[in-house]
Amino acid sequence: MKPENDEVPGNSEYSVRQSIPLELNEEYISLAMNDFTHELSDEEIRFNAAYLLRVHQDVDSEEINLDCQDGIITLEGLVDNKDMKDFCTRLCSIVPGVKEVINNLVF
Repeated sequence: MKPENDEVPGNSEYSVRQSIPLELNEEYISLAMNDFTHELSDEEIRFNAAYLLRVHQDVDSEEINLDCQDGIITLEGLVDNKDMKDFCTRLCSIVPGVKEVINNLVF
Protein backbone atom coordinates (compact mmCIF):
# COMPACT_ATOMS: atom_id res chain seq x y z
CA MET A 1 0.00 0.00 0.00
CA LYS A 2 1.44 3.38 -1.04
CA PRO A 3 1.58 6.13 1.63
CA GLU A 4 -1.04 8.84 1.15
CA ASN A 5 1.45 11.69 0.74
CA ASP A 6 3.75 9.80 -1.70
CA GLU A 7 6.52 9.74 0.91
CA VAL A 8 8.64 6.65 1.05
CA PRO A 9 8.99 5.48 4.66
CA GLY A 10 12.46 6.26 5.95
CA ASN A 11 13.02 9.07 3.45
CA SER A 12 11.30 11.88 5.31
CA GLU A 13 13.24 15.08 5.99
CA TYR A 14 13.41 14.02 9.67
CA SER A 15 14.89 10.58 9.03
CA VAL A 16 17.37 11.88 6.47
CA ARG A 17 18.45 14.62 8.89
CA GLN A 18 19.03 12.02 11.61
CA SER A 19 21.53 10.21 9.40
CA ILE A 20 23.80 13.27 9.03
CA PRO A 21 27.15 12.49 10.65
CA LEU A 22 27.64 14.56 13.75
CA GLU A 23 31.12 15.99 13.45
CA LEU A 24 33.19 18.47 15.37
CA ASN A 25 34.56 20.34 12.39
CA GLU A 26 37.14 23.13 12.60
CA GLU A 27 34.49 25.87 12.69
CA TYR A 28 32.93 24.59 15.93
CA ILE A 29 36.25 23.77 17.53
CA SER A 30 37.54 27.28 16.81
CA LEU A 31 34.39 28.77 18.33
CA ALA A 32 35.10 26.86 21.54
CA MET A 33 38.85 27.31 21.65
CA ASN A 34 39.15 31.10 21.61
CA ASP A 35 42.33 32.58 23.04
CA PHE A 36 41.32 32.99 26.68
CA THR A 37 43.92 34.69 28.88
CA HIS A 38 42.18 34.13 32.19
CA GLU A 39 40.51 31.27 34.02
CA LEU A 40 36.91 31.17 32.92
CA SER A 41 34.09 31.53 35.40
CA ASP A 42 31.26 29.01 35.49
CA GLU A 43 29.01 31.58 33.81
CA GLU A 44 31.50 32.03 30.94
CA ILE A 45 31.87 28.27 30.54
CA ARG A 46 28.08 27.85 30.56
CA PHE A 47 27.67 30.63 28.00
CA ASN A 48 30.31 29.16 25.66
CA ALA A 49 28.88 25.63 25.88
CA ALA A 50 25.32 26.88 25.34
CA TYR A 51 26.52 28.92 22.36
CA LEU A 52 28.09 25.86 20.72
CA LEU A 53 24.90 23.85 21.22
CA ARG A 54 22.82 26.72 19.83
CA VAL A 55 24.89 27.31 16.66
CA HIS A 56 25.36 23.68 15.64
CA GLN A 57 22.90 22.96 12.83
CA ASP A 58 21.99 19.47 14.07
CA VAL A 59 21.33 20.34 17.72
CA ASP A 60 17.85 21.44 18.81
CA SER A 61 19.05 23.38 21.85
CA GLU A 62 15.57 24.65 22.80
CA GLU A 63 14.93 21.36 24.60
CA ILE A 64 18.29 21.35 26.43
CA ASN A 65 19.01 22.93 29.81
CA LEU A 66 22.64 23.49 30.71
CA ASP A 67 24.19 24.37 34.05
CA CYS A 68 27.82 24.74 35.13
CA GLN A 69 29.18 24.44 38.68
CA ASP A 70 32.93 24.33 39.36
CA GLY A 71 33.66 23.61 35.69
CA ILE A 72 31.25 20.66 35.61
CA ILE A 73 28.51 20.98 33.00
CA THR A 74 25.19 19.26 33.60
CA LEU A 75 22.90 18.70 30.61
CA GLU A 76 19.19 17.99 31.03
CA GLY A 77 16.32 17.86 28.60
CA LEU A 78 15.20 16.04 25.48
CA VAL A 79 17.12 15.07 22.34
CA ASP A 80 16.21 12.96 19.31
CA ASN A 81 18.42 9.92 19.87
CA LYS A 82 21.47 8.43 21.60
CA ASP A 83 23.85 9.78 18.95
CA MET A 84 22.65 13.32 19.64
CA LYS A 85 22.97 12.75 23.39
CA ASP A 86 26.58 11.59 22.96
CA PHE A 87 27.32 14.42 20.53
CA CYS A 88 26.15 17.06 23.03
CA THR A 89 28.62 15.63 25.55
CA ARG A 90 31.45 15.79 23.01
CA LEU A 91 30.55 19.32 21.97
CA CYS A 92 30.46 20.62 25.55
CA SER A 93 33.66 18.83 26.51
CA ILE A 94 35.77 20.88 24.06
CA VAL A 95 34.90 24.16 25.77
CA PRO A 96 37.89 25.57 27.70
CA GLY A 97 37.49 25.21 31.45
CA VAL A 98 35.14 22.21 31.30
CA LYS A 99 36.32 19.52 33.71
CA GLU A 100 33.45 17.07 33.21
CA VAL A 101 30.10 16.78 31.43
CA ILE A 102 27.23 15.06 33.23
CA ASN A 103 24.71 14.15 30.57
CA ASN A 104 21.18 13.60 31.88
CA LEU A 105 19.58 14.10 28.45
CA VAL A 106 16.82 11.68 27.50
CA PHE A 107 15.58 10.60 24.07
